[in-house]
Amino acid sequence: MKIIVIPSGGDYSKKSVAAVIHTTEIVKHLSKSNKITIFLNTSDRDAVLPIRSSSVAIKYIPYSKNPLFRFIIRYAFLPFYFGFLFRKIESKVMYARFGALTFSSLIAAKLTNKKYVVELNGLKIDELELLEDRSILRYFKIFVIKILEKFTYVLSDKIIAVTEGIKEGIHRQYNISLSKIDVVPNGANIDLFRPIDNAKEKLNLEKDIKIVGFTGTLYAWQGVDFLIQAAPEIIKKIPDVKFIIVGDGEERGNLEKRIQQLNLKDNFLFTGAIEYAKVPVYINAFDICVSLKKPLKSGYSTLKLYEYLACGKPVITTETPGLSDLIEKNNIGISVDQGAIPELSNAIVSLLNNTTLIKEMGRRARAVVEEKYSWRASAGKIEDILKDL
Repeated sequence: MKIIVIPSGGDYSKKSVAAVIHTTEIVKHLSKSNKITIFLNTSDRDAVLPIRSSSVAIKYIPYSKNPLFRFIIRYAFLPFYFGFLFRKIESKVMYARFGALTFSSLIAAKLTNKKYVVELNGLKIDELELLEDRSILRYFKIFVIKILEKFTYVLSDKIIAVTEGIKEGIHRQYNISLSKIDVVPNGANIDLFRPIDNAKEKLNLEKDIKIVGFTGTLYAWQGVDFLIQAAPEIIKKIPDVKFIIVGDGEERGNLEKRIQQLNLKDNFLFTGAIEYAKVPVYINAFDICVSLKKPLKSGYSTLKLYEYLACGKPVITTETPGLSDLIEKNNIGISVDQGAIPELSNAIVSLLNNTTLIKEMGRRARAVVEEKYSWRASAGKIEDILKDL
């Protein structure tokens, strides 16, 4: 089968971004039995998709760092440019990740009579509603995104949601038939994310200290501020505990300011963005991991959660669809109520003080991911959906 892949439109020179990880892993596994043509809009040709295969052809499309020019390219030029290129490609099916290139590629797909499958890792409307910003610009963004999302869901031949919550959200907000939406969860690279011995020593960390860790982009909805609020009580009971935050993002400054105010600087470490290949080492250095996301109506993609579990680490999470149900069902961590800071503090302390339970949960976590949540399994489900169109 020949497949055209349209990523979300992000910067593919940043290999640790979730969208890049997702596209890379899916293309890698789809290309084992299919011919792939993928379109990227990055200007950094030397740092793009880390896949070298005769089955993968990479096409570059015009891109500008100027916001106005970028808007014109995406919404005025690319529909025609894509249409011109798509006519030259024999593929009858397209697999797209919802994002900046969706509008133009969907129009071109319809003009060239190709089947269009779009994947969603979350509803943008839900994410915007979590922001405290109440400006006119925010409401304008919500208005525009609602139009784009409705346009996409109605015209697509199939929709893939990464969680049941996202599937229900699409149906509820846009009245899209549930039969049009399939659920295919994200996965983990179980060869890269695996248990690693002596991880603390590899990072020059003290072997005997307890570490609570987070990896990901620092957005408000990630809930890292919950961890900061819980930290003082945890430190009272385990004074030398360390909290390591791996990643960067728009909330980092606010989080570091809050740590300064609470005089917690000695217990927190922000690594900033790191190479994707080093993320498993950090996760293995953690005793426990946290995923404290704030509630979205449609739930969350669980990519980072699977990476934690693949490394054999128990996870403490908030009551969130797609996260807490997985943790509780398989007994591979602890789930706490949203905003329940004392409960969160107690959960972290009790687990840090129970090394046997940490190991037992870790073994179960790895087994669950190996069986159900590898990228290989996810790509296989996507391939079946594309073949059925």
